[in-house]
Amino acid sequence: MSNNLSIKDFETMNEFVLVSFSDNTESIISLEDLRKNCPCADCSGETDALGNVYKGPPRKLNDNSYQITGLQPVGYYGIRPFWKDGHSTGIFTIELLKELSKKSDVKGLQHVSLFFGLLILTGTLAYLTWGTWWSVFW
Repeated sequence: MSNNLSIKDFETMNEFVLVSFSDNTESIISLEDLRKNCPCADCSGETDALGNVYKGPPRKLNDNSYQITGLQPVGYYGIRPFWKDGHSTGIFTIELLKELSKKSDVKGLQHVSLFFGLLILTGTLAYLTWGTWWSVFW
């Protein structure tokens, strides 16, 4: 990643956070993925010099845990979401935002593939039954 890469703009839209970068790329990340991958020491843990990971007890997440009340820029290198359940210590860097966006792309590809697969299947069935009583929906 280039050291010159920075966050140009960001906004929340429905269940997603949209981020545009200085290299004219964009990332779209679901709020659920963002919250489940919170990088703060309480959620992800903090490593000491010996490699031991310390983190708080697991949080019980509810509907408010996946809703954002605000987003704050952290320099030009990250954003800090304020969650409706009061959590606000995670800072999402450019690298983490791009990585989470790639994970979201895989889910999107799966949904689109399933949609077109079912579309082809129903089209084939309609073609095979055309002119028969099976093509008439009661």
